[in-house]
Amino acid sequence: MPTNGGNMKHRWGLGAAAAVLAIAGAGAHVHAQAKESVEVTSKQILARMDRNGDGKVSEEEFRNAMMRRFASADVNRDGVLSDDEVPTHSVVVQNSESSGGQVKLEDYSASLKTVFDQYDADRDGQLAGDELEKLAQARNALKEAK
Repeated sequence: MPTNGGNMKHRWGLGAAAAVLAIAGAGAHVHAQAKESVEVTSKQILARMDRNGDGKVSEEEFRNAMMRRFASADVNRDGVLSDDEVPTHSVVVQNSESSGGQVKLEDYSASLKTVFDQYDADRDGQLAGDELEKLAQARNALKEAK
C-alpha cells in the first residue's frame, strides 16, 4: 500500500478513472432525473451511499457515490462537466477547480477528500448523523441559491 501522498493521489486518480469508465453506460435519463430532484435528506444520502449497510458513509463509499454522480452527469462522456451538465447543487462541484464553467474529472476527483473531510467533523473517516445532515443542508442550500 502506498505511504506517500503522491502515490495515494495517483491511486485515487486511477480509481476515479476506472469508476467513471465502469459506469459510462449510465443513460442520459439519469442526468435528467438528477436535475429535477427535490430537497434531499440525510436518510436519502445514507440510502444512496451506504453500500455495506452499517449506517455510516465511509470515505470510500462517499468517493464511489460521487464518482457515479459525475459519470451520470457527464452525458457526452468526455470527462468534463460543461454547460448544462454541471449540477449547480453539488458541494463537490462548488469545491472543484473549474474554468469557464467547466469541471474536469481530475479536478472533481481531487476535491472529493477535501469535501469529505469538511463534513467529517469527528475525523473518524465516516459520515453519520449530524455530519450527513450538514451535507444534506449544504446541498439543499446550493440548490435553493440557483
